[in-house]
Amino acid sequence: MKSSLLNSAWVEFALLANEVRHAKLIELSKQPENSKSHRVYRKGQLVGLWCPVALDSREKPKIEPSDQVATREGPNGKKSPLEYLVVVDSVPGLRLTSRYFETVKKQKSEHGLLLSFKLNRQGGTLMKDVTSKNLPVANRPQQAALGIEDGAQEAVPELAGEEAKEEAGYRARLAIIFDGQIHMAPMINGVISTSGVVDGNFTDEELDGLVESLNLAPIEVPLILIEERK
Repeated sequence: MKSSLLNSAWVEFALLANEVRHAKLIELSKQPENSKSHRVYRKGQLVGLWCPVALDSREKPKIEPSDQVATREGPNGKKSPLEYLVVVDSVPGLRLTSRYFETVKKQKSEHGLLLSFKLNRQGGTLMKDVTSKNLPVANRPQQAALGIEDGAQEAVPELAGEEAKEEAGYRARLAIIFDGQIHMAPMINGVISTSGVVDGNFTDEELDGLVESLNLAPIEVPLILIEERK
């Protein structure tokens, strides 16, 4: 695992598309012009991408699907059995990638190994925007924008009754993508800005390789290029 990560010093954060907040994007991904592709377009702009889940040392998927998250079976012949639909901001400069990392390091806790990261000011602003907008409604600051569907830039109508209850308690997941594969997707429980930690069920070797890779030569490889070379 270490060697593969050292060949790819690139990370991206992206929301897993869910039926509660990204119903239009999920429906769009099923349209004939998008259903057979890894990319999902709206009016010529890339707004979503199907990404495979990474496998652990036992060849098991590193994350499991949760309620209302968009998934589909991976293509025949590919190692990963499952793909997740992730939200892609239509403005490339607003995508959270490793270009915004200042430092990354290994951290130990009573729960296991963690990846600790620090973002620069611009990256912190983007991370704060994404996490504050996708908190459970009850946890959101009063001023946080509640009605924008990421990537699509469309207003989401106000919900009522059971839909409102579902939205209020739903916990969005933020995928962490290494070299085009989703290695983890923790729930967004609080606002993150310039620093945070990621619990990805790492082994020592895997985490050492990732930290070394990112600190040696952090580069950005857009999701669209990862998809093109498959």
